[in-house]
Amino acid sequence: MELGSTPLVTTEWLAAHINDPGLRVVDVRWRSRYENGRGISFDDPEGYRSGHIPGAVFAGMISDLSDRDHPVQDMLSPRSK
Repeated sequence: MELGSTPLVTTEWLAAHINDPGLRVVDVRWRSRYENGRGISFDDPEGYRSGHIPGAVFAGMISDLSDRDHPVQDMLSPRSK
């Protein structure tokens, strides 16, 4: 799968398929701030709890999807993890 800057599906497609039994919507949101001249990223479960697509589950970009052993911050984990 090639990553890009466009959504995987349109809002129209999602609205038409939201009740499909095999559909899984994953809400991955995070925030960042600057501390000591450095960007710090962190998960945003509060944003998820404040409102999300019905039936969506939360996954933390930092806690669930990032490779904590990578020397560059916020890199995605390899597929094998």
